[in-house]
Amino acid sequence: MAACVIVVLGLALLTSCAKAPAPPRPAASAPAAQPLVSASASYEVKEKCARDARDWYKHAWEDARTPAGTQALSSYTNHYNARLGQCWVLVDGWTISKDKKPGGKAVSREQMTLTDVLENRDAAVFDLLSDGHDK
Repeated sequence: MAACVIVVLGLALLTSCAKAPAPPRPAASAPAAQPLVSASASYEVKEKCARDARDWYKHAWEDARTPAGTQALSSYTNHYNARLGQCWVLVDGWTISKDKKPGGKAVSREQMTLTDVLENRDAAVFDLLSDGHDK
């Protein structure tokens, strides 16, 4: 019986004296992030985005036909996202048209679209239609 106690005590001592694993070494510090393009190249990319957005807007909005009896107004802003490498345009457009029924009221519509200029793909659209009737 005494031998069993000594073995158990010996195992307890061995496990308690075992070295704890060394803490992981800190990762080597990452080198400072280098800009993907120089400042002058960045300016050129932003300028290209502005030109592309202006051309896209002219084709998609200014050259679009407006139905007779409808007034339309729109404006846009553009933004180049360097992280994504994408050129975006946000267009805010308004139209007002008269209901063709006798005594009809004006119908207004506001539409905002966020579009990837290169892909010509809408990422988001907001559309608000007002029929001009009091509620």
